[in-house]
Amino acid sequence: TDEPTNEPSSLPSTEPTLEPTDEPTNEPSSSPSTEPTLEPTDEPTNEPSSLPSTEPTLEPTDEPTNEPSSEPTNEPTLIPTDEPTASVSATAIFIQKMTISKKVLSKGKKHKFTFQFTIKDEKNKKVKGANVKLEYRQGNNTTPVSKVSPTSGKAKISFTVKTKKGSVTISSSGIDAPVGYAYDMDLNHKYSDDCPAFSENCASYVFD
Repeated sequence: TDEPTNEPSSLPSTEPTLEPTDEPTNEPSSSPSTEPTLEPTDEPTNEPSSLPSTEPTLEPTDEPTNEPSSEPTNEPTLIPTDEPTASVSATAIFIQKMTISKKVLSKGKKHKFTFQFTIKDEKNKKVKGANVKLEYRQGNNTTPVSKVSPTSGKAKISFTVKTKKGSVTISSSGIDAPVGYAYDMDLNHKYSDDCPAFSENCASYVFD
């Protein structure tokens, strides 16, 4: 009928309508989710974007650290070899000539001994800078004496002893060769015996 009535035209429905309304409401349109969204937001947050990792990254960082990059090792970096390194062989030097003289002093109470050496190398060249070392012994007392050869290669050693102390035994503790040389006693001059002076079989000389 055209007349209005107080009765509704149909029963109300509890189902929401699919069409949005123009009036805002205080109710959320859906329940909040605990899952992060995949899309980034413009607003910064205090929450990290992902959990930190204990695995090191392969890329270097710009910030220096106090930690060593690797564990120290006690192992040598190079493997030793049994092969010797190349070296230049030294030229042999020796006593090319030796003379001994004895002079009586103080009416026989003292004796003065003089040794003269000529030091040469195996190429028959005179050697400068060779330190010739002797030792003379009387009783329990041993005294060292030495002389360095000059350009001439000649070294002169003199010493005086008291005759009342008995015989004198003279030996050599060797020759300190200059750089590039090596002393070879087996090449020494044969003084009185049939062996090189101050070599193994003629290590010393005894004088009364």
